[in-house]
Amino acid sequence: MATQNRISFIVDGWHPYAWLAAAGFALYAQTLFFGLSGYDDTLLITKHFYLIKDITKVPAAFLNDVAWGQSQQFYRPVLTLSFMFNAILGGKNIWFYHLTNVLMHLGSILLVFWLLKKLTGGRGSAFVLALLFAVHPALAPAAAWLPGRNDPLLGLFIFSSLAALVRYREKETLGWYALHLFLFLGALFTKETSTAIPAVFIMFLLLVYGQQKAKPYIILAAGWLACLAGYFSLRLSVLPRVPPVMNTASENALGLLGYLGKLIFPANLSVMPLPQDTHWFFGTAALGLFTALFALKGIRSKGIFLAGLVWFGVFLVPTVFRITDFANMLEHRLYVPFLGLLLIVSQAEAIYSYKKTFLSLAAGLFIVFSLFSVRHSRDFKDPLSFWQNAVKTSPHCSLAHRSLGMMYINQKDPGGAAAQFQAGLRYDPKNPGLLNGLALSYLDMGKVEPAIQLFKEAIQTEPGNPFSHDNLGTAWLRAGNTAEAGKEYRQAFLLKPDDPMIMVNFSYAHYLLKDIDSASYYYELALRNGLVRDAGIEGRLKGAGVLK
Repeated sequence: MATQNRISFIVDGWHPYAWLAAAGFALYAQTLFFGLSGYDDTLLITKHFYLIKDITKVPAAFLNDVAWGQSQQFYRPVLTLSFMFNAILGGKNIWFYHLTNVLMHLGSILLVFWLLKKLTGGRGSAFVLALLFAVHPALAPAAAWLPGRNDPLLGLFIFSSLAALVRYREKETLGWYALHLFLFLGALFTKETSTAIPAVFIMFLLLVYGQQKAKPYIILAAGWLACLAGYFSLRLSVLPRVPPVMNTASENALGLLGYLGKLIFPANLSVMPLPQDTHWFFGTAALGLFTALFALKGIRSKGIFLAGLVWFGVFLVPTVFRITDFANMLEHRLYVPFLGLLLIVSQAEAIYSYKKTFLSLAAGLFIVFSLFSVRHSRDFKDPLSFWQNAVKTSPHCSLAHRSLGMMYINQKDPGGAAAQFQAGLRYDPKNPGLLNGLALSYLDMGKVEPAIQLFKEAIQTEPGNPFSHDNLGTAWLRAGNTAEAGKEYRQAFLLKPDDPMIMVNFSYAHYLLKDIDSASYYYELALRNGLVRDAGIEGRLKGAGVLK
């Protein structure tokens, strides 16, 4: 009786919701003390803070891409609105942004529990599976990385939209129908993945509840089509019509195996996972374990099992397309598909036949997953932690080596920077960013001639990059060749005529070439283009006679 009372205290009434929320908050409370990671959050928050802090810009969020005209790739107005909410209410207090991430995750956890309980009928199993969802380390980026909030935000809309659909099926009332469509529309404006919702939800209803009368489906289809029409009309007015680029077959095979492996064996967790740095063994082992799990005692409900499989597979499909210039299997994309996997596991008859064994296993996993999540979350606490993890776990990633190298340059460690750029060039020998970085580190070490040759190589690889020309101009100045420096600064200015720092360098080159009027003109132009007055720069120009 005492044991039964303890179990009831955990799973009855409101108790499981409280326990789940407490577990999730305790796990991610440390993130409230984190800063920015230096990847995407600086673009979405810091660089455009002047926009997201302005409440009058709310309508503009629906008329711009997620980076306010700079990405031309992602249309995610609700994500922008979430950052606007933080900026308007909390200003630049980053802890408030992190708190919002955590609360979004907690909301999704509670919805996952409700759906599992409703669909499977088992409160105990639903609680255990939702608890594993709450602490799973592969989902840590969704809670700990500020741009990763897009997936728990999407989870809030998709999970609650499914919950409203389940209620609509039961009640067939206008209120639940309207709420379902409103939440579906919110999901659409959160992430492109949600365009698959109609197909997934129809299959879900058919597989879980069996053949139904046609009228509700017709009504649902009409509402979905209206929402999709509105969404696509706005999206197409903002983004160019560029066809998606698919990863190679080998990249997708390794990446998907890596996803499966991380769901069971949270090893090789990475802030920037690449397929070529993914261990195929863990994914293969995970497939073997799933096969054995269902081979033991079979499947409890084939309908729910197949519905989970459809959910997991379809919502994972977008991961096969590139969102950067390289295949990148970011872990937070597992967030929504994970519900499908939990539904699949819930239908393994073995976990009910060997209940005590599986409860013991779940308790062990809870502890291990929690420890891994706490550790992996810290990889997002600041830029140095972020890029060090990226380099360690994805050595083939040029972006990781370049970004960490630039951090070392900013920290006045040209030797450490050069080592990173050289490591990246071993995998990507013609990468202009790595060539530029290595040249900059050589300049800092006084190796002017090798730096000039590397800048030239970078320009040859990417002639339209203004910063390569700007950097080469600086190298020529170090070499004492003012004429060549002026030519490179001029080319940089022609390629990017709105960059104030390029204008400042061009101004200084004009002074050295005895053209004081042009030197004054380009410095004033830099000020008009947003240059923040800098005592160091102005001291140099005053010393040169450009400023009075």
